[in-house]
Amino acid sequence: LAEGVPPKSIAAVTFTELAASELLIRVCDFVAELVTGTIPTELRIAFPSGLSEIHNSNLAAASAAIDEITCSTIHGFCQRLIKPYPVEADIDPGAGVMDRTQADLAFIEIVDTWLREQLSGSQGGIIAEMVLQSPGETVGLIHKIVANLRKRRTVSAPPVTPLPPHLCAFRDATETFSDFIKTAPAVEEETAMFANSLAEMAQAMEDAATAETPAGLIRLLVTQPNPELCTKSGSFLAFKKKGKWVDAAKREGLAKADGERLNAAAEGHYAACCEAWQLLLQNVASRVLSDLIAQVQPVLERFREYKRSAALLDFDDLIFAARDLLRDHSEVRLALGARFSRVLVDEFQDTDPLQTEIFWRLCGEPPAGGGTAHWTAFQIRPGALFLVGDPKQAIYRFRGADVSAYIRARDAFIAQDADSVLSISTNFRSCAPILTYVNERFETLLSSDGQPGFTALDPFHGDRGEAPCVAALNVAVADENGKASAEQQRDAEAEAVAEMCARLIGSEMMLDRRSGASRVCRPGDIALLAPTGSDLWRYEEALERHGIPVATQAGKGLFRRQEIQDLIALTRVLADRRDTLALGALLRGPLVGLTEEELLDIVWALPRSEEYPDALPRLDLGVEAIAITHPLARSVIERLQALNRRTNSTSPLHAIIVA
Repeated sequence: LAEGVPPKSIAAVTFTELAASELLIRVCDFVAELVTGTIPTELRIAFPSGLSEIHNSNLAAASAAIDEITCSTIHGFCQRLIKPYPVEADIDPGAGVMDRTQADLAFIEIVDTWLREQLSGSQGGIIAEMVLQSPGETVGLIHKIVANLRKRRTVSAPPVTPLPPHLCAFRDATETFSDFIKTAPAVEEETAMFANSLAEMAQAMEDAATAETPAGLIRLLVTQPNPELCTKSGSFLAFKKKGKWVDAAKREGLAKADGERLNAAAEGHYAACCEAWQLLLQNVASRVLSDLIAQVQPVLERFREYKRSAALLDFDDLIFAARDLLRDHSEVRLALGARFSRVLVDEFQDTDPLQTEIFWRLCGEPPAGGGTAHWTAFQIRPGALFLVGDPKQAIYRFRGADVSAYIRARDAFIAQDADSVLSISTNFRSCAPILTYVNERFETLLSSDGQPGFTALDPFHGDRGEAPCVAALNVAVADENGKASAEQQRDAEAEAVAEMCARLIGSEMMLDRRSGASRVCRPGDIALLAPTGSDLWRYEEALERHGIPVATQAGKGLFRRQEIQDLIALTRVLADRRDTLALGALLRGPLVGLTEEELLDIVWALPRSEEYPDALPRLDLGVEAIAITHPLARSVIERLQALNRRTNSTSPLHAIIVA
């Protein structure tokens, strides 16, 4: 922007809508500061000599049109690419975009309908045979296959070799083993049993013609080796008979060396049989998978027809349509390249090869005379593409992200210009002791084979000589027997973390990064990170018990959140005026805020029953509100009683809104 690039020519792409909005906000904040003549700390390296008159003029012009910058996710960016070119992109001009949940539900419904059709008729085939063997697992496998084919449209079936040679190889191996046992000068009994069991397996196999039918393939696939040949896990037993073969040779008057020679020969025959069986099963499994992929193709076609007829696109359509548009229409590619002359891709380590291809075609040019060249041969235009990525943060492999795409892109930049890759090693968030700890832990791991390489993080904030920046908490939760359940361990860890946070807040001095002044630690200065969100609710509850406010982006499921618990309690009270538990939860929760002591005082002050004077009265909506001495509790219960009387004349939604 300072160099005069208009905002509308700049596109910033990141992984989530939240990150995209935050990115735009930060850009706007930086530009606003620069326009006033203040250079933010993070940008001083970019303006070592300060701002020139040209810079100031360009930034003032950019500030007026800053909203024209494109900041979005990869899917939103692809939608911007294809929207002006519906004919070339082969999409409906008025097509809407389904959210992920809507697309998944439509796809699952199509899959289920197709499966019912397949299994209700008399078509037969590989799926029908599999369902006869294992209905639930087969349906699950079909869903998994079609889901992968939907997300990875270029996936093809693995190569399959003819089945008869593998059948013959196993039969030949078992016959050779049996012949060895029959002709050996000495025989070890367990080895003879192995050879006999393998021969029985070979004899039980069907001929090649029958084995290649759907029914034959599935029978082969589910065939288990003789139990006497297998471990508990189902794998073949290891062959360890050397001593027994030596003893068998001695019984026949042979030398120890003869026994060892016979053992080696028997071990070789056994290994050949096991290997032939494994290769046979692998071939059968590949053949079944290939047939399944071919048989489920109509599902994908139905899904495409559904979307086209309803003028809908899913997220995958946006990616593929953008790639095809840039690949197949050079004039469109040039126009879009001129429209977005500067493209920034954040979190590049979480992209996949298809997304990489989009950026390469948009920001690059094919080699001279190579308009149809592979995208990896494109040369990136100077300054057109700016990638930011950290392989240590590659966390979206389960969505198809591929850190190898990051490595290939980095290598391509280096090959084009050795100075085009900059190591952004300065860390603005953490102080020196923390980064020293992180560097020591990651260096060996990221320097090993197959890893992208290690770059040490340099601290922007040095060691201020404050309290320890890295600490380990020793959480002892074992009972008298030295044991503790996983739930007990997580609860104890959460309590220890909450206790430490409570000690830090209001007492630990820290440096305010914005003002540069020293102040005490606040709750908002602490971030709690966990590997997964499944147990984060335990930490939230522990922090809340210590009176520490919590703002969470994960953790408690929807129904564990306090606001939802309050809503459930309110709904139950309105639905059943006698529900004392729900009323107590509502009054004690943050929505009303009574303490347990206040609740006990309210109940104790209620009129007692003349028939049962020693029994505590019930606190529900049936009590006389005038008998409640606590003013807030009396006001709340009067309102709830009024709403409860109107439940038959109003909708539940209206009652909850009024409450």
